[in-house]
Amino acid sequence: MYRISVEEFLQLISRGLKKPVIAEDVFSDEIKIQYLKRIDKLFNKGLHYYLDPKAPEKSKGICSKANFIAVIYFCNSNSFL
Repeated sequence: MYRISVEEFLQLISRGLKKPVIAEDVFSDEIKIQYLKRIDKLFNKGLHYYLDPKAPEKSKGICSKANFIAVIYFCNSNSFL
């Protein structure tokens, strides 16, 4: 699994922006497509990976869709905002 802090994650997806991305922008019920594209540049899964409502299939990769979603919910539920 990816071992980066919320602050580091936000810095990585904010790279090159005048106004940095804040936690509320990405750890909410809805994420703007511009932020989703930046997140995908980090994890390189393709936008369909994050948008597909179908249950994830068993992944042979390092991080499965379920793990990625679990990390987001974990960060969101543990007051990292």
